[in-house]
Amino acid sequence: MLTRRSSIFVVGSGLWFAAACCAAAADPAPAAIPASQPAMVEVPLILDGSPQTPEERAAAIDYLSRATERFLQDGQLLPAAQALRQRAELFMGFDGWERLTTLAVDPPRGWGASRRLQRTLAIESLDRAMVLAGNHPLAAEAAYRKAALYVDYLERGDAEVALLACRTALQRWPEHRDAPWAAFEIAEMLERDRDDPVAAAEQYGALLGRYPNTKWAARAALQRGEILSPALSLHATAQVKPGDSGDIHFAARNVQRIVLRAFRVDLFELAQQTDALQTLGTWSPAGAPVATWDVPLADDGRHHVFDSQRQNGPKPTRLPVTEAGAYVIVGEGGAGAAHVQAATLMLVTDLAVTCTSSPQRCLVFAADAGTGGPQRQADVLLMACREKRPTYSLTGTTDDAGVCTLLHPEKLEP
Repeated sequence: MLTRRSSIFVVGSGLWFAAACCAAAADPAPAAIPASQPAMVEVPLILDGSPQTPEERAAAIDYLSRATERFLQDGQLLPAAQALRQRAELFMGFDGWERLTTLAVDPPRGWGASRRLQRTLAIESLDRAMVLAGNHPLAAEAAYRKAALYVDYLERGDAEVALLACRTALQRWPEHRDAPWAAFEIAEMLERDRDDPVAAAEQYGALLGRYPNTKWAARAALQRGEILSPALSLHATAQVKPGDSGDIHFAARNVQRIVLRAFRVDLFELAQQTDALQTLGTWSPAGAPVATWDVPLADDGRHHVFDSQRQNGPKPTRLPVTEAGAYVIVGEGGAGAAHVQAATLMLVTDLAVTCTSSPQRCLVFAADAGTGGPQRQADVLLMACREKRPTYSLTGTTDDAGVCTLLHPEKLEP
C-alpha cells in the first residue's frame, strides 16, 4: 500500500510544481463542501510558476489534470478546486495544439486558433471548481473569472450566457471585489445586446446605490446620464459634385424632432472662426439659412437611439441644395434645458485637393474632380494644428500646374 507523501516535481523548463500525492484509491467522487463548513482563508497554489512556451503550458495542464484527480481520490476538495482554477488560466493562454502530443485534453478537429475553444475548456474547469469549492472564496473567484471570460471574449449569440454568468456571480457573492464590475457589465449588455436602455438605466442606478464609492459607480453615472439625457450628432457626406444632393446622417436620443438649417459660408472664414473646424458644434450662424427642414422621430420615451447609419435605423436626410459652395448644417432638438444642437460641414464642389508635407514646406495640388486636370488660380489655406489647436496658418494660390508651395515658419512643423 502506498503511503501519502508530499513531493516536488520539476517539469519542462524550470517550472516547479508542488502538490500532495496519494494512492489511486477507488473511492467515489466526493461531494462539494457544504454551506455549513467554515471557509478557509486561503488555499495554496498547486502550480507555482508561470509557464511560457506551449510545451511548458501543455506539461502544466497535464500535471494539474492529474493532480486534480489525485486530490479528489484523497477527498481534498479545495486543492482540487484550486488546481482546476489554475488549469483554466493555462487554457486561456495556450496555443500550438497541433505541435503537442503530451496534452491530456484532445482538441476537436479544425479548432484552428480558436479563442472559443480555449474559453470552453477553461469554463469547464471553472464550473468543476465552483462545485467542489462550495461556499469557499475559491468558488467566488471561479464564478467571476467565468463571467469575465464570457464578457471579454463575447461572440455572437453569447450575450445571454454572459448576462447569466454575471448575474449568477453578483447574486451569490455581492460583496466580492469584482461585484461592481459585474453590475456594470450587466447594464452595458442590457443596452448594447438586448437594446433595453430602460433596464440598463435601472441597473446603473442600482450599481450607484449599492457600490457608490467605486470606479464603476463613476462610469455608471456617466452611462446612465447618457441614456436619460437628450443627445444629437450629425455627420454629412464630406463632398459632393454640384447638382448632387449629399446624405446627412444623424444619431439622436430622447429627441422627437430634428430641425435642420443649412447656411452657406466662406470656408476660409469658417476655418478661422472654428479653430480649423474643431469647434464647429458651437458655431453660431450670422446670416439667414438657405434651407430649413425637419426630420420627425418616433421617440417613445424608452431612450432608444435613432441612428441613420445602423442597418435597421431611419434613412439619412439629404441637403436640399445642389449649388456649389460650402454649407454648415445645424441640427437642433428639444427645448429649454433639454435643448441639444449639432453641426456638420458639406462641400458641394468639383475641386479635389491633395497635399504632402516636409519639415520645410507643404506642396498642395488642386485638380478638377471630374477630369483630374490641374486647377489653376485656386486659393489655398493651410492651418497647422497641435493637439487639435491651430498654431499657424498659411495662404497661397495654385500655379498653372495646379500646385501651391507653402513654406512653414522656421522651426515649426504642421
